Amino acid sequence: MKKIFSFVIISFLITACNPQQNQPMVGLWQITKVTIDGKENTPDGKWMRFNADSTQESGNGWQQHSFGRWKLDSETSELFLHQANGWRDGFENFNVEISKDGMTWKRNEDGHLVVVRMSKIIKLPTRQADELYGIWKLNSTKMNDISMKAVENTTIFFKWDKMFIAQDESNRSYGLFKTAAHENKLELVYYNDECTREFWNFSVSNNILKLETENSEQKTIQTYERIYDLN
Repeated sequence: MKKIFSFVIISFLITACNPQQNQPMVGLWQITKVTIDGKENTPDGKWMRFNADSTQESGNGWQQHSFGRWKLDSETSELFLHQANGWRDGFENFNVEISKDGMTWKRNEDGHLVVVRMSKIIKLPTRQADELYGIWKLNSTKMNDISMKAVENTTIFFKWDKMFIAQDESNRSYGLFKTAAHENKLELVYYNDECTREFWNFSVSNNILKLETENSEQKTIQTYERIYDLN
């Protein structure tokens, strides 16, 4: 009997120390749509995790990039967020609405209405940018819809540290790659004497990578297939 009573006391203390324990916000959420005055500006693969101990983390795709604390006022539905490794948010707090269909945040930023919609998920979302990682072999190149002869064994290796290695049978180069937060855009910065930069639109589907770029003179499309070694 004493053991049962002690267990009840301990459970009560744990619940008291975790005021957010039964808060419906607790869990992993993905931002499904962001609008500013009705115009959509949704980040790719953005997620937030709210823990019962009032801590929170957020990131995009497989990468976590911030953490801190949170508190939701049960009377006003005002959300207080603190990013321990981020910047101070100068705007008003979000007002939160939670329903069976998801969660909606609203606030004004410099006179503009910002609406953030989220849905609950069970695992981190995958961005198109996450699918770039790995080794890709060039299959075809088209310039202004004209097929070009591909250089044999041309590959590009996107590494986890945001470095890439591009090579064929006679040349090898490397540099840094960056992807945009809201669009499937890829920037390649070559670590050569001129620090050459290339900008591509990209898509990944069924282990096929498509790179496309266009300027005033020509349109270039390259397709690659995923491989698993450089031999």
